[in-house]
Amino acid sequence: MRTRFHTDVEACLENFLDCPHTAYVHKGWFRTHDTSELKAHVRTRDGVAEAEFENEPISDSVITRIFYPRGRKPRHTDRFIMPSVSRVDYEFGPDRHFIISSACTPVNDWETEVYTVITFCFGRIAPVVRLVFEPMARRILRQDVDILTLHGQQMRKFGGPRYAHVETDLLGIEIQRLRRRCERGEAPQTQEVERAVSMRF
Repeated sequence: MRTRFHTDVEACLENFLDCPHTAYVHKGWFRTHDTSELKAHVRTRDGVAEAEFENEPISDSVITRIFYPRGRKPRHTDRFIMPSVSRVDYEFGPDRHFIISSACTPVNDWETEVYTVITFCFGRIAPVVRLVFEPMARRILRQDVDILTLHGQQMRKFGGPRYAHVETDLLGIEIQRLRRRCERGEAPQTQEVERAVSMRF
């Protein structure tokens, strides 16, 4: 899928990899509001930042009802890959796996072309899954376009981004840190940095 977003590359990347936003922007589609605590393990090394979620609750949503295999909890990992790729994995074992990858290309300071590929392993019923999942994915992506258009308008109104990160931003902090290092001509860090964050959304 090819989609034009009316905001900058970093806003797109942060949105795609911001797990809590799905409870608000995509409410009912991906997940619903849940006050259960979960832990995220954030690791950064060699131009890659990833967040792996522990004890993630399975919300009652359209996606979980249709596509999640019963009785299996997902292994959910979000990744940022330098300079501008996001990857989201939901793995339920060797026979069930979703991967959503997006490459973000700047058109200008306030427009980004995003190329999204959704890959999945679903056995013999994979062609049927594609028929159902593709139109749903386009609708969900449209919600991201709408919210990021508003985000871009606000950034332009105030003369550019002025982010104040909190610990639960997880990969937003790492995206900016890695990209600023690259802009300064610094090599990616080779020693892995890890932190654990507890969160609710």
